[in-house]
Amino acid sequence: MDIIPQLNLIIWVYALSFASSIALGIILYFRKKSKGAYFLAIFQFLTSFWTIGALFDTLTHDIAEKMFWSQVSYIGITTVPLLFLAFSLDFAQYYKWLKWKYFSILLIVPAITMISALTNNYHHFLWESISVDPTNGLGHYVYGPMFWIYAAYSYVILITAIVLLFMGLRKFPVIYANQLLIFVLASIFPFVGNIIYVFKINPIPGLDWTPISFMISGALIAVGIYVFKVFDLFPIAQRKILETIQDAVAVVDQKQRIIMTNPSFVSSFCKDDTKIMGESIFSTLKNFEDIYTRLIRGSKTKLLEYKFGDQTYEFTYNSIDGRKNIELGMVLVFRNITEHIENQNSLILSNKNLGQEIKKSEELINDLSSFSHMVAHDLKSPLNGILGLSELILVDVVTDPDDFKSIIAQINNATTKMSQIIDELLLLSTVRLKDIKMTQVKMEKVVNDSIKRMDHLIEENQVEISIPSKWPKTIGYGPWIEEVWSNLISNAIKYGGNPPTIELGFYEHEPAYVWFWVKDNGDGLAPDKQEIIFDEFTRVNEDKEGHGLGLSIVNRIVQKCGGSVKVHSENKVGAGSIFSFSLKKA
Repeated sequence: MDIIPQLNLIIWVYALSFASSIALGIILYFRKKSKGAYFLAIFQFLTSFWTIGALFDTLTHDIAEKMFWSQVSYIGITTVPLLFLAFSLDFAQYYKWLKWKYFSILLIVPAITMISALTNNYHHFLWESISVDPTNGLGHYVYGPMFWIYAAYSYVILITAIVLLFMGLRKFPVIYANQLLIFVLASIFPFVGNIIYVFKINPIPGLDWTPISFMISGALIAVGIYVFKVFDLFPIAQRKILETIQDAVAVVDQKQRIIMTNPSFVSSFCKDDTKIMGESIFSTLKNFEDIYTRLIRGSKTKLLEYKFGDQTYEFTYNSIDGRKNIELGMVLVFRNITEHIENQNSLILSNKNLGQEIKKSEELINDLSSFSHMVAHDLKSPLNGILGLSELILVDVVTDPDDFKSIIAQINNATTKMSQIIDELLLLSTVRLKDIKMTQVKMEKVVNDSIKRMDHLIEENQVEISIPSKWPKTIGYGPWIEEVWSNLISNAIKYGGNPPTIELGFYEHEPAYVWFWVKDNGDGLAPDKQEIIFDEFTRVNEDKEGHGLGLSIVNRIVQKCGGSVKVHSENKVGAGSIFSFSLKKA
C-alpha cells in the first residue's frame, strides 16, 4: 500500500498515540488498587483498538480493508465511553451506581452498534457508503441511522462522566482539586476531537482526530500521575492507612451511605464489602441508628458502647469537612472491647480468691522487679518514638504522603518490638500457671512448624539448617515444645556465625529420656555465662537485642514437661554452642 507523503506526520502521530495508550495502560494497571485506576487502565487499552484501526485505515486505499479496520476501531469506540463512566463513578466515589446491573443495561446500545459494524455489508445501517479520496487516500463515510443513535448515546455517557468529575471538584477538599481537574481536561480533548471528525468541521477531510486527541489526554494523565501524584496521594495512601488499622472503620457520606470500609469493618459486620457500598450504614448495623443519633447530637469525641451479636464495640464519630467547613461525610470507628470487658469480669471473679492471688502477685512483682532493670529502656525507647511521631501527625506537621508512610512504618516497627516483649512475658506467665496434659509428641511436625515460623528470618540471614530424617517418640506438650525449638533456633541464628550454620539432632544414651540438641557456629559462651544462661531476665551479650526471656522460657517449659536443659560451649570463635533439652521417652 502507498503512503501519501503529506500524511506521514499524521501516521506517525497515530503510531505514537497507539504506543502511548498501551504504555499508560500498563502504568495505570500497576496502580489498580487506587480508586479509578483499574477502569482507566482498561480504558487506555481499549483506546489502542480505536487508534490502531484509524492508523491502518489511513494507510490503506482499499475499501474492503478500510471497512475491516473501521470494525477493529469499533472495539474501542463502543467500549471506551462506558469505561470512562466507570472510572468517573469510582474515582468520585459514587459507588452506588457502579454496579453490574446498571452497566448491563448501558451495554445494550454498544452491543447493537458493534453487531451493526460487523454486519454492515448486509444492511448498511451503520455506514450507508464508503469512498476513498483520490488526493490523499482517506476514507469518506456516509453515516447511517445506527451511527447517529450511538453517537448521541456516547456523547450523553461522556458528558455524564465529565459532569461527575466536575461534581467531584466540589465534593472533595481543595487538596484534591488539581487531581480531578487533570481528568476533566483529559476527557474533553477526545470529545472535541470526535465532534470535529463526525460533524465534518475538519481541516483535513476524512481524518479522524479522536485518536490524536487521545494522545494529548494521555499526556495530561501522565502529568497527573507524575506531577500531581494522582494515584499516589489519594486515595492509595488513605487505603493503606485504613488497612493497617485494627479497629473497624467506615466512611459515610452526608446521607449516611457507606463509601469506604477497612478489612476489620468487613470481617466484623458483613461478609462482602461490595454489597454494602452505597447502602445506608443503618441497614448494615442493626439497632445502630439510636446510638448514632445520640452521639452526633453531643460531643464528637464522646464514646458509646454498641453491641453487635455477642461482641461489644466502643464507637466514636468524626466529621470530614471540605471547603467552608461544609461536612462532606463522617468517619465511624468501632473498637472491639469484648475481650476487655471479659477481662474485667474475670478480674472481679478472681478477686474472690484474694489470698491466693496476693501470693501470685508477689511472685509476679519479684519477676517484674528483676525484669525492669533489663527491659525498661527497651520498652521506653520505642514508646517515646511512638509518642513523638504521633504528635507530628496530630499537629498536622507532616503533609507529604511519603513522609507519612515513613512515620507509620516507624510506629509499626516500634510497636512490633514492644509486642514481642509482651508476648514473651505472656508465654512465661502461661507456662508458670497453666497445667497441661502430657501426650505423645510428633517431633518431626513440631520441628518443621518451628522452622516454618522463622522462614523470613532464615532467608534474611542465609541460614543453613540440617535436621535428622527421623525423630524418636517422646512425651510432652506439643505447642510448648514448638516454642522450645523456636527459641533455640532463633537464638542460634542470632548468636551464630556469618552466615549461621545450625544443626539439629538427638541422642538416646539414657534409658528413660531422649536428649535433643541445637548446635550453632558462633563464638561460644564463657563458663560464667553458661551457669546463668537459663536464668530469667538474663542477657549474656549486651551487643545483641533481646530481653533475657527466651532461654528462661525454654527452661520453664522443659521442667514443666518433666525434663531438663543444659548448654555446652568451648568459648572459641567458630566452635559455637550446643543447647540441649531432655524429654521422657514414649
